[in-house]
Amino acid sequence: MPCHITIYDTEASQRSQRICDEDNTARIVEDDYAAEVAGEYTDVNNETFSVDWTRHRLIGFFRKRDDGAVIASGGADGSQTEVT
Repeated sequence: MPCHITIYDTEASQRSQRICDEDNTARIVEDDYAAEVAGEYTDVNNETFSVDWTRHRLIGFFRKRDDGAVIASGGADGSQTEVT
């Protein structure tokens, strides 16, 4: 299920958004938590992007069903809310 993620660049004070599959989103969450290395990821359009976690932070994500309804969301603190 696609995950919409928002990443914040702490040096440029800018947000970027990507849509990734669950495997890439799980890696992004883990790498953000470690905040030690840069990582390369692939979005749902098969475009590769890199994030330097020493200067970026994951500030939010959410999942949508095929009908567009949000079913789960998460915040920068690692919290996750299931929405039905």
